Amino acid sequence: MKSNWMGAFCLGVALTQASQAANLFSNASFETGSMSSTTTFAGGTSSTAANSSITGWSFAPSDNSNGGQTERYISSSKAKDGTDFVYLSTINTVTGNNACLGFSPGLSFTIGQVYQFSIWAADAGSSGTLPQLAVEMSLSNGSTVNLTSVLPKNTAWSDSALTTIPWVQYTFNWTATATAANMWWSASVTNGATAGSVASLVIDNASVAPVPEASTVAAMVFAAGATGYTVWRRRSKKV
Repeated sequence: MKSNWMGAFCLGVALTQASQAANLFSNASFETGSMSSTTTFAGGTSSTAANSSITGWSFAPSDNSNGGQTERYISSSKAKDGTDFVYLSTINTVTGNNACLGFSPGLSFTIGQVYQFSIWAADAGSSGTLPQLAVEMSLSNGSTVNLTSVLPKNTAWSDSALTTIPWVQYTFNWTATATAANMWWSASVTNGATAGSVASLVIDNASVAPVPEASTVAAMVFAAGATGYTVWRRRSKKV
């Protein structure tokens, strides 16, 4: 029984190691930063984009010509990871606009490598349009990439007396076609929404990492299996 357990344990370790590559984002949970002119928001302490900074990240500048957007840095026990998270809210007009949080100075990629982007998010409005979460990238080859997902409505949201956030992890796989990118997490209204529609969301605990190739995973699984067999064989000889 112990030998079977050891082999299963080694197999689990191998799969875990193969799937946990280094996160290309630093300060991925937005825990390092500063706030000024704080107010109470979403059950915590909040500062608008103009009065806050997050190490390694930058808010998109306000674009009032397109109807404006609201971006907040929030410190609260409701965070998915740690104590800090980000709120993004945008208004759809005829021309449209997004509320964005960008990673600075950008990301470096290996062409042909598959990468997985991941973030925890939730709708941040008890009414209004369903928000669209997106990974937006301007690539070094001049092209752009948008990976999107529509979030379900969170009717329990409250800007003031929030008690819980139904965090859900969203992932996007992308095969790199360029060596570098300027990258943004963004909130926008869903396609076809009428002018004046509002969409809001909260995000936390972001990651982007290369996805191990199948051959790499197979090699690690084989090595783990061999380790488990060696342990079992040594123990068998002692019996």
